[in-house]
Amino acid sequence: MPAGAQTNAACSTYGNWIDGAGKAIDGKDLVRDLAGRSAVVLLGESHTSPDHHAWQMQTVAALRGRTDNMVLGFESFPRRLQGVLDDWVAGKLSADAFLNAVEWRRVWGYDAALYMPLFQFARLNRIPMVALNVERSLVSRVGREGWAAVPPEARAEQMFTHPHLQHWLPAERLVAGGDSGGFVFDQRIVTKALRDHGEFAFMADGEPFAGCLFHEMVIADGRKMSKHLGNVVDPDELVARYGADTIRLAVLYAAGPAKTLNWSDGAVKFANRFLRNLWTYCQDRFAALDGHAHDPEAAADTEHMRDRLRKWCENGLERITEDTAELQMHKAIRNLTRLFERIQDFEKRVVQRREQLDRADAEAQVAALILLLQALAPFAPHLAEELLIASGREDARELFESWPETAAIEKRLSNA
Repeated sequence: MPAGAQTNAACSTYGNWIDGAGKAIDGKDLVRDLAGRSAVVLLGESHTSPDHHAWQMQTVAALRGRTDNMVLGFESFPRRLQGVLDDWVAGKLSADAFLNAVEWRRVWGYDAALYMPLFQFARLNRIPMVALNVERSLVSRVGREGWAAVPPEARAEQMFTHPHLQHWLPAERLVAGGDSGGFVFDQRIVTKALRDHGEFAFMADGEPFAGCLFHEMVIADGRKMSKHLGNVVDPDELVARYGADTIRLAVLYAAGPAKTLNWSDGAVKFANRFLRNLWTYCQDRFAALDGHAHDPEAAADTEHMRDRLRKWCENGLERITEDTAELQMHKAIRNLTRLFERIQDFEKRVVQRREQLDRADAEAQVAALILLLQALAPFAPHLAEELLIASGREDARELFESWPETAAIEKRLSNA
């Protein structure tokens, strides 16, 4: 909440963030999480509050500092003015010409000085601005008369001729609970009807989803975990104790989507132990890398072990990639832990043979750990990012944002 903004009993104190339960959230952690998830973020405001507008500007700037993947949508512009917004971001219009072209006084009417800093920020950083609204007159009419006030021609314009419609439909996959069959049935029937009527003629199969995954329920105390039954586990308490990465990893690891999950803290303890061990192991190996000397004879003697490590990485990444694509996250995490065990086993075997790692062995081990962290990033992003930075690699950010390729394993470990 912006400092100095008007508040009430349900709001946070000035200058602080809270979640839906009223608990305080660290603003830096929140921004980092939102930027990492490519989330849709709604930043509301009281249109006449300078504090609210300043807070919006601050939040957008903080997100921009974390990611280049950003688009700003505005309710203050109807869709027909999209071309004007494009010209503004491209630098083709002055501020006065822009406000005149978007019919600011007639369409929106609030003090433009409160909004201009955000418009200027988008322009300076070449962030696309998207007009989200319908005509103001239509908004007012719906407010008075309900949805039936939308004339048929306006419905077609806004719903079925949207420029992004064919990009987003059909959806790649629907993930829903095992009790969502009725909802999916309704969606399929409506889509087929609209296809036959002509609006969705581009969808030959008339299917709204290219695929569906129905997951089973979480059980606690012998019953489906549910808020109205009062048997839910408070995730905020678990996150405060173990961290967000641990809880995310535990939930994904605990059971496959087709199996009922009987909740216990076993998966949480497993995930916490794995991440702690990985953190310590990586930090120690990254720090010790420069201390390893190179002996050509020793390196030649353990070359076959490095070849074996490379094969383990190739096979492990192939399995993890397949599991993730099939949304079998529990299998993907299990294979991540196995790959970590293989990397540890590589070090034990080399030490048993040569008493210590050669520089070539240590570099191959670090390369394998970096590969592991890249594959771990979707499941434990905070830890993976911190460890990739700790590795000292200049391309740590690029590694964090990309999925490792099997073809690159041989090159990376061979160059180690």
